[in-house]
Amino acid sequence: MTKPNTTQAMHYLIAEIEQQIPLNISDANMCGGKCQGCPKKMLEMLDSELSYWKYADQSIVPSLADLNRLAKLAKRTHRVFSKNGLIPSG
Repeated sequence: MTKPNTTQAMHYLIAEIEQQIPLNISDANMCGGKCQGCPKKMLEMLDSELSYWKYADQSIVPSLADLNRLAKLAKRTHRVFSKNGLIPSG
């Protein structure tokens, strides 16, 4: 099996993020009490990045730094969601 190129890797990463983080959670469920971090802001940043890469022109090829940046943002978002009880920790 060959290694995926960065474009394929970006598609795999986006699919994994969409599977692990509830991107369509309502504001009422997100902001229901005392927050640790701001899940709403984290979700907005993550959604913006995901939208950019999902709908980017085919001539835009992500770099390894782009993949790393998106993965880090997704990990931080997942951590904030976990701390606020929006997804199971783990």
